[in-house]
Amino acid sequence: MKIATVATGGIGGFLAVKLGLLGHQVATIVRGAHLEAIAQNGLILDAPSGKFTVHPWIATDDPKNVGE
Repeated sequence: MKIATVATGGIGGFLAVKLGLLGHQVATIVRGAHLEAIAQNGLILDAPSGKFTVHPWIATDDPKNVGE
């Protein structure tokens, strides 16, 4: 399933990582330095059970780039 998170911050980032780990295609819509960091490093979840990294299918500041 393709899923997009908008204004991907703490909650959206957490959900994006969890959904990505389950095999979903995740797009993140975010601006500025956060967008640059996600594009370079992916989304990182540092949890008590371990450190998990997911690289979004799309990281963009323009929702039009995600599609339907």
